[in-house]
Amino acid sequence: MKIKTSNFLLISYLFFLSCSNSEDNINNEKQILGKWYPIEEIYEGKTYEYTGHEDCGRDYYIFKEGGIYNFIDIRNCEERRYQGKYIIEGNKFTKIKSNGARFPGTYEIKNDKLYIYSDYESIQNGVGVGSQLTIVYER
Repeated sequence: MKIKTSNFLLISYLFFLSCSNSEDNINNEKQILGKWYPIEEIYEGKTYEYTGHEDCGRDYYIFKEGGIYNFIDIRNCEERRYQGKYIIEGNKFTKIKSNGARFPGTYEIKNDKLYIYSDYESIQNGVGVGSQLTIVYER
Protein backbone atom coordinates (compact mmCIF):
# COMPACT_ATOMS: atom_id res chain seq x y z
CA MET A 1 0.00 0.00 0.00
CA LYS A 2 2.86 2.38 0.81
CA ILE A 3 4.36 1.82 -2.65
CA LYS A 4 1.07 2.67 -4.39
CA THR A 5 0.67 5.79 -2.25
CA SER A 6 4.22 6.98 -2.88
CA ASN A 7 3.85 6.29 -6.63
CA PHE A 8 0.62 8.27 -6.66
CA LEU A 9 2.28 11.17 -4.82
CA LEU A 10 5.27 11.11 -7.19
CA ILE A 11 3.06 11.11 -10.29
CA SER A 12 0.90 13.91 -8.83
CA TYR A 13 3.97 16.00 -8.06
CA LEU A 14 5.41 15.52 -11.57
CA PHE A 15 2.06 16.42 -13.10
CA PHE A 16 1.93 19.57 -10.95
CA LEU A 17 5.44 20.57 -12.04
CA SER A 18 4.69 20.06 -15.72
CA CYS A 19 1.47 22.08 -15.48
CA SER A 20 2.99 24.96 -13.59
CA ASN A 21 5.93 25.24 -16.02
CA SER A 22 3.64 25.39 -19.06
CA GLU A 23 1.36 27.87 -17.28
CA ASP A 24 4.39 30.01 -16.38
CA ASN A 25 5.51 29.99 -20.02
CA ILE A 26 2.00 30.98 -21.15
CA ASN A 27 1.88 33.82 -18.61
CA ASN A 28 5.37 34.97 -19.62
CA GLU A 29 4.37 34.93 -23.28
CA LYS A 30 1.25 36.99 -22.53
CA GLN A 31 3.40 39.68 -20.89
CA ILE A 32 5.49 40.11 -24.01
CA LEU A 33 2.63 40.14 -26.54
CA GLY A 34 2.08 43.34 -28.51
CA LYS A 35 4.09 46.12 -30.07
CA TRP A 36 7.48 47.12 -28.63
CA TYR A 37 9.74 49.97 -29.78
CA PRO A 38 13.49 49.70 -29.19
CA ILE A 39 14.67 52.76 -27.25
CA GLU A 40 18.23 52.01 -26.16
CA GLU A 41 21.08 49.55 -26.28
CA ILE A 42 23.45 48.93 -23.38
CA TYR A 43 26.86 47.52 -24.25
CA GLU A 44 29.93 47.31 -21.96
CA GLY A 45 28.21 49.55 -19.42
CA LYS A 46 27.48 52.33 -21.91
CA THR A 47 23.96 53.27 -22.96
CA TYR A 48 23.28 54.23 -26.56
CA GLU A 49 19.99 55.71 -27.72
CA TYR A 50 18.35 53.60 -30.40
CA THR A 51 17.89 55.94 -33.32
CA GLY A 52 16.79 53.53 -36.03
CA HIS A 53 15.56 55.37 -39.09
CA GLU A 54 13.13 57.83 -37.54
CA ASP A 55 12.66 60.26 -40.42
CA CYS A 56 9.36 58.57 -41.27
CA GLY A 57 8.56 56.48 -38.19
CA ARG A 58 10.01 54.17 -35.58
CA ASP A 59 11.20 50.59 -35.98
CA TYR A 60 9.26 48.13 -33.84
CA TYR A 61 8.60 44.50 -32.99
CA ILE A 62 5.21 42.84 -32.72
CA PHE A 63 5.22 39.69 -30.60
CA LYS A 64 2.23 37.46 -31.39
CA GLU A 65 0.75 34.40 -29.73
CA GLY A 66 2.23 31.11 -30.80
CA GLY A 67 5.82 32.31 -30.77
CA ILE A 68 5.73 34.48 -33.92
CA TYR A 69 7.22 37.96 -34.17
CA ASN A 70 7.33 40.63 -36.85
CA PHE A 71 10.08 43.21 -37.01
CA ILE A 72 9.16 46.35 -38.90
CA ASP A 73 12.25 48.24 -40.04
CA ILE A 74 11.49 51.65 -41.52
CA ARG A 75 14.09 52.81 -44.06
CA ASN A 76 13.73 55.57 -46.60
CA CYS A 77 10.11 55.95 -45.47
CA GLU A 78 9.32 52.36 -46.47
CA GLU A 79 8.37 49.57 -44.12
CA ARG A 80 10.45 46.44 -44.40
CA ARG A 81 8.81 43.51 -42.63
CA TYR A 82 10.68 40.54 -41.28
CA GLN A 83 9.11 37.58 -39.55
CA GLY A 84 10.60 35.01 -37.23
CA LYS A 85 9.89 32.93 -34.18
CA TYR A 86 10.60 33.30 -30.50
CA ILE A 87 10.69 30.82 -27.65
CA ILE A 88 10.08 31.67 -24.00
CA GLU A 89 10.98 29.22 -21.25
CA GLY A 90 10.88 30.87 -17.84
CA ASN A 91 13.06 33.96 -18.25
CA LYS A 92 14.93 32.48 -21.21
CA PHE A 93 14.20 34.14 -24.53
CA THR A 94 15.39 32.87 -27.92
CA LYS A 95 14.75 34.77 -31.12
CA ILE A 96 14.90 32.72 -34.33
CA LYS A 97 15.21 34.58 -37.61
CA SER A 98 13.59 33.29 -40.79
CA ASN A 99 17.00 31.97 -41.94
CA GLY A 100 17.20 29.80 -38.79
CA ALA A 101 19.80 31.92 -36.98
CA ARG A 102 19.19 31.66 -33.23
CA PHE A 103 19.82 34.44 -30.73
CA PRO A 104 19.53 33.09 -27.18
CA GLY A 105 19.32 35.27 -24.11
CA THR A 106 17.12 36.17 -21.19
CA TYR A 107 14.48 38.81 -20.67
CA GLU A 108 12.52 40.66 -18.05
CA ILE A 109 9.78 43.26 -17.98
CA LYS A 110 10.09 45.99 -15.39
CA ASN A 111 8.65 49.49 -15.17
CA ASP A 112 6.69 48.84 -18.41
CA LYS A 113 9.92 48.21 -20.32
CA LEU A 114 11.14 45.02 -21.93
CA TYR A 115 14.81 44.16 -21.42
CA ILE A 116 16.38 41.50 -23.62
CA TYR A 117 19.85 40.43 -22.54
CA SER A 118 22.08 38.44 -24.86
CA ASP A 119 25.74 37.64 -25.32
CA TYR A 120 27.20 39.93 -27.94
CA GLU A 121 29.20 36.99 -29.23
CA SER A 122 26.03 35.19 -30.31
CA ILE A 123 24.94 38.24 -32.28
CA GLN A 124 28.20 39.25 -33.96
CA ASN A 125 29.90 35.89 -34.60
CA GLY A 126 32.66 36.23 -32.03
CA VAL A 127 33.13 40.00 -31.88
CA GLY A 128 32.88 41.25 -28.30
CA VAL A 129 33.56 37.90 -26.62
CA GLY A 130 32.30 37.87 -23.06
CA SER A 131 30.24 41.04 -23.43
CA GLN A 132 26.52 41.32 -22.94
CA LEU A 133 24.20 43.42 -25.05
CA THR A 134 20.93 44.65 -23.57
CA ILE A 135 18.22 46.10 -25.75
CA VAL A 136 15.47 48.05 -24.00
CA TYR A 137 11.99 48.40 -25.50
CA GLU A 138 8.91 50.41 -24.60
CA ARG A 139 5.28 50.02 -25.63
